[in-house]
Amino acid sequence: MGFWADFFLEQKEKENSSFYSRSKVLSKAKKMVGNRLTINDDEIKKLKGPIVFIASYKSHIDTYAIALALKDYKIKYVVGIEELPNRFSEPWKELGYISRKKKDLSIQKNNILYFPGRIGSIAGTNTSINYLYEKLGLGISHYHNNIVLITTNGSYLSNPIWSDGHINSVPIEVNFKYIGSYDDSIASEKTIINSIDSGLTYNDYKYQLDKGIKIEYPKRALGLHRALYQCINCGTKYKMKSMDSTLECEECHSKWTLNSLGELTQDDLMTNISIPDWYEWQRLECQKYVKELSLTKRSYKIKKEFKVHVKVNYKDKTEIHIGSAELSLNNQEFTLYFNESSLVDKICNNIKLKDYEKINRNDNKILRRKSKSFHFPHNILDTIQIVLNNTIDESKGIILSNDNCTFFIYCDDEDFEPAELQLLTEAYD
Repeated sequence: MGFWADFFLEQKEKENSSFYSRSKVLSKAKKMVGNRLTINDDEIKKLKGPIVFIASYKSHIDTYAIALALKDYKIKYVVGIEELPNRFSEPWKELGYISRKKKDLSIQKNNILYFPGRIGSIAGTNTSINYLYEKLGLGISHYHNNIVLITTNGSYLSNPIWSDGHINSVPIEVNFKYIGSYDDSIASEKTIINSIDSGLTYNDYKYQLDKGIKIEYPKRALGLHRALYQCINCGTKYKMKSMDSTLECEECHSKWTLNSLGELTQDDLMTNISIPDWYEWQRLECQKYVKELSLTKRSYKIKKEFKVHVKVNYKDKTEIHIGSAELSLNNQEFTLYFNESSLVDKICNNIKLKDYEKINRNDNKILRRKSKSFHFPHNILDTIQIVLNNTIDESKGIILSNDNCTFFIYCDDEDFEPAELQLLTEAYD
């Protein structure tokens, strides 16, 4: 075969491989959500020209629901894939994606799907919506004729970030809303951004209550203590436990039942509180704590230290275990210290992934040397995400990122609460 025949055969094989991978994801999506999915796309059926879709992200179920809703579009998916644990990044790898960190302007003439959120919703609401505009750093303004919001309902309710279980009875909606197009006018740009902010504001527990969606799953509260870590009755932290449909404080023995409509009812008082309201109370408690310390001029003494174990994703490749470290939090930043790792030395020198994969397998010798540290200033755009899922080899965790690496950091300590660390980061910022 000649050069061009070989070339076109290679391209065809790539296309077939890509088609197969995409088909695999869509097939899985149909099994997961297909029979309970409603797609409301009347507003965009007649749109022409490149479209930028901006999507809410409440749960990893959104990956599959939105992929199904966009199956007839040729899409480039723009996601922070290096910021996701492997089990959540695989669908994007199969669908085809562009990393947000690369800021690849070749997307300008394509339909793109952009996820401004990096973690699933913690308590059924959008917690970082005020930072949306800064996240849109991909050259999408002025290059796309149409801007469309994609919002989902039911995805969070069927698989909250704090739960390891899937509730397969919750109906899921994917809604498309056309909000306009960019032009050179600053006023128009602000209008677009305001529309995005407004359109991506949500409260899924209110949606559940308004729609009367009953979730009879017997373990619907299991894991809720990962999000609601502080007792709203006595104020004690780290003593909340959840089991089946109940949430309980081990300190004051207050007990709540999560009913089928998503409300928490305190058993002895029969009063209701919503999960979002409880979570917002925790946010205010963090803000009050930080403010009180700053007023007493002791804010420089704010510090938390944890012994942690760490994985790393270097330049959007794969997760590698790099061992133990110390994580320190003060009023300015997180700092991750490694004392005895030749592997970390290699990461600091920005070597290629394959080289330190080899070291990870073969170099078990501990070398004494000056400690290495990585610094993450408090800025919610770049610093912290939370991992609340407990699996066989992972405990509670957070994710810290810099330009080259994403660090997946896990710890079993009682006072290592990812949700609290997220709120403290926001309060310090």
